[in-house]
Amino acid sequence: MKPISRRTFVRLSAVAAGVAPAVAVAGGPSNAPATRSSPPAERQPTLDSTAATTPIADHPRQKKTTLRIGHCQLEARCGEFETNLAKVVQGLERADRERVEIVCFPECCLTGYPDTEAPARKDAFAVDSPSMRQLLDRTRQFNATYIVGFNERRGPDLYNSAAVIHQGRVLGLYSKCSAYHQFHRQGREFPVFERNGVKFGVVICSDGGYIEPTRLLAL
Repeated sequence: MKPISRRTFVRLSAVAAGVAPAVAVAGGPSNAPATRSSPPAERQPTLDSTAATTPIADHPRQKKTTLRIGHCQLEARCGEFETNLAKVVQGLERADRERVEIVCFPECCLTGYPDTEAPARKDAFAVDSPSMRQLLDRTRQFNATYIVGFNERRGPDLYNSAAVIHQGRVLGLYSKCSAYHQFHRQGREFPVFERNGVKFGVVICSDGGYIEPTRLLAL
């Protein structure tokens, strides 16, 4: 096991189906396009986890704690919220079995990640919407704190966002600051969360190509 810093930065990353993500802590989605001429066999969610030891205080002699962090790789389908939600539930079930305390799901995995505005806007939902309440109701029994991506509707605007959730409660939202689709607004807030004394933040995919997001989180 390798030591990690006092603040752990969790990254959601979009990758092709079946390709291992090159990320520090958490992987991203394998998004199916809206249409396919010959769809492949359905991929089951997979969960990779690692136990990381981190000091609970800055002094090197302080007692250390072990925190198990996981990332769930799944194939998100555009416009199929119920299907994607069922896969999130499966991932959380496995996370609890394997005693994972923080689990990261893919970028836009609840809505899929279309590259045009019309389907993105059609399937987007707000944090106070029935879709979010359904997500919270279906997952409140799990112990893991989880990070899940979706196209967020905020007034007239769309954001590529990730919600941090624990036992039926939204702890906060992070919106991708390097969103490159013109129909996505760029996020400008960098919230910090905590689980068992370990502080962490979220960056999404291409955010990790810039040092500023993690530098702001570390302040």
